[in-house]
Amino acid sequence: FEVGSCNALPGETLILPVRVYDNPGFAALQLSVEYDESLLTPVNVTAGSLLATGELRYQTDQNTCRILWYDTQDMTQNGILFYVHFQVNAAADLDTKTSIILHSDYGDICQADHTNISFFMENGTIFIKDVLVGDIYEDEEINVHDILLLQQYLTGLEGLSGRQQVAADLDGDSIVSIKDIVRLAQILLGIPSDSGIPTLQSADPLSIQVINSTVDSSGNVE
Repeated sequence: FEVGSCNALPGETLILPVRVYDNPGFAALQLSVEYDESLLTPVNVTAGSLLATGELRYQTDQNTCRILWYDTQDMTQNGILFYVHFQVNAAADLDTKTSIILHSDYGDICQADHTNISFFMENGTIFIKDVLVGDIYEDEEINVHDILLLQQYLTGLEGLSGRQQVAADLDGDSIVSIKDIVRLAQILLGIPSDSGIPTLQSADPLSIQVINSTVDSSGNVE
């Protein structure tokens, strides 16, 4: 099992996926997700594509979120099991990080024939840090990955997290629009910011002239 890692802003709500790899199959699962309650508050747990069937339940208690899932037959696929939704403390300091730890005891995961299964747990980290405006791809650089992802977002092919939308608002108007991709292109080409972002001009009004015409019995227009 593997819990994801991500960057987050103070006050942001983030969604962390928990995935399974090399799955031998299981029909019942109990996992604990441990977190720093001074920085994070779990607000929801939702099923991924793999746990769309069966029963998924969760309970939070201090610094632990306990997840329980069970079905009548083994789930043998690889992919996202569930998502844990966290609220980041608005007073969290920037440039800090916190671990998300997965835990299970022997007997917490079993197959439909009651065979116990043990998984290796790969933990995740949430980095609480400021946004580098323009770094939409979140690789700590401004490069072609950012303009490609912004183009995909503006054309409806990809979604952006709240943090990514902050990074994508290059002109600071609180709206991610075509103006932001123009400014990002200027940055990549080395054009100074004082050159401004070009104003989008409307095309000349379309003029349509209506004339009298007749159509003969063969469909020819006169």
